[in-house]
Amino acid sequence: MCPGRFFADDSLWAAAAVILSTFRFEKAKDAFGKEIEVEPVFRHGVVRRVRSFCQFGYCQLTGRN
Repeated sequence: MCPGRFFADDSLWAAAAVILSTFRFEKAKDAFGKEIEVEPVFRHGVVRRVRSFCQFGYCQLTGRN
């Protein structure tokens, strides 16, 4: 067993909490102000995962006030 596993778990939890409390994740809007619907696209391979939404402009990150 790795002695740093608890530290790594706590560090990831703290990073996720800070990111979620600092930024607002919203759907992106088109030129008319309507929200763009997201259709999940999966990547295939050894690990199946959803393709990044922010990379293709489907989400908008804004800072919280």
